[in-house]
Amino acid sequence: MALRMTQPGEQTVPNLPSEVDQLAETFWDRFLEISPITATLYGDDRFDDVLPDPGPAGRARGRELATWVAEAARAIAPDGLSVEERISRDMLAVLGDLFVEEDDMRLDTLQAVDQMGGPQTFLPQLATLQRTDTPERLAKFEARLHAYPAYMAAHVELVGEALASGLTAPRIVAERTIAQLERTLATPAGQSPVAMILAHLSAEDRERITAIIRDETMPADAAYLEALKGPYLAATRTDPGLWSAPSGEALYRSFIRHWTTLDADPAEVHQIGLDELAAIEAERQVIARGAGFGDDTVAYRQSLVIDPANIPGSRQELMDRALEDIERAMAASASRFGRLPVASCRVLPVEEYKERDAPFAYYYPPTPDGSRPGTFYVNTYDLPSRLYSRLAPVTYQLSCKTSAVFSGR
Repeated sequence: MALRMTQPGEQTVPNLPSEVDQLAETFWDRFLEISPITATLYGDDRFDDVLPDPGPAGRARGRELATWVAEAARAIAPDGLSVEERISRDMLAVLGDLFVEEDDMRLDTLQAVDQMGGPQTFLPQLATLQRTDTPERLAKFEARLHAYPAYMAAHVELVGEALASGLTAPRIVAERTIAQLERTLATPAGQSPVAMILAHLSAEDRERITAIIRDETMPADAAYLEALKGPYLAATRTDPGLWSAPSGEALYRSFIRHWTTLDADPAEVHQIGLDELAAIEAERQVIARGAGFGDDTVAYRQSLVIDPANIPGSRQELMDRALEDIERAMAASASRFGRLPVASCRVLPVEEYKERDAPFAYYYPPTPDGSRPGTFYVNTYDLPSRLYSRLAPVTYQLSCKTSAVFSGR
């Protein structure tokens, strides 16, 4: 807590948090309580023994919190607030409004099926992020394993609601989720992603974890898989665009507000994308000319596809190159940003059970206390398609965004 400047002999008095700061801190604590996976992601272990409640009670708690924070934020008069406080106040109000809007549209039913971030992906991710290095921490993780059947049963209910309302996932998403679950369930419990991630445990602890996976989590996944087959799969949307869902245009506008906070017209956002692509193509032409291809960017990109120096020879080579790119980007960031992240960054391969459906790379932040570094996941599936020239832009963008966050830019 900061101290104000004092005259000689004057007693120092701590600066008290502003009304906006107090509201933000209270909201964050309440949000983490109903979003315990987010808490774990950021290194807060208070809720490491529970999973979110996707059912009606959990949904009601989330809506109550959203309504409360939006009203509380607007009740704070903006006059006299600093720029930072006004931004925080307005963002809290927007967050609350967006959650209520998305709850009204029942986006939870649409998001109940997802090959990349669906409920079936959380346990392996938690096994990577959640600490299990003491008996107490392992007990918390076990509690989450025991809670998993109820968690998945709630998603089975959401699948049923989506089927009734027509707000189903695109067929390609449902098919990939089904295939992912089938691969997972075909793997013996002792070789499951969670068991393999927890290989550091004692033989006794691993045997206990394996039994829970076999007897509780795998049957829960099997029930979820069955819910996705049959009528649900048949009712999924063959056109993947959000516009094809019931009330698709309203949903599209809601997602624009979610990601930008702007009430922009979809056509306007689309044009922004087209303009950006045109600017990128002009930059590509400069690069193609430098490589001797004139303005033929297609020919230049095709040459990269067959260039042996651009194709990793092994999964380890691809991860090593990702780490080199991160180090290169961070070194360059020093001349662009005033402050750089202190935490280190580790590079891990995307888990095999979901690598066919995952993007080329993605990132999880470090914990504030430094107990876990940042994690950059690189997809090593189908190596000939994982060109170094495609990896580098993702890695550099990640590194620059991370540096920008830490520098406050």
